[in-house]
Amino acid sequence: MHFGVDTAVAFLAVFLIGLMFSYGIADIAVVAAVMGAIAAPFTRRAEQRALDARKEEHQDSQKDQQP
Repeated sequence: MHFGVDTAVAFLAVFLIGLMFSYGIADIAVVAAVMGAIAAPFTRRAEQRALDARKEEHQDSQKDQQP
């Protein structure tokens, strides 16, 4: 899942720059796929940390609400 999303984001980020320098769509897609593959583990870990922090915050707020 992260690979696909990261590749799409990389494609959009590189698209205009690639076209300005006259690279083809296939070249841009390959670069985006490589960038997505590199970024995927980092974004997955960042998402997991954010979800863990949200879970801890939710548990803390539930403890505060108990009588």
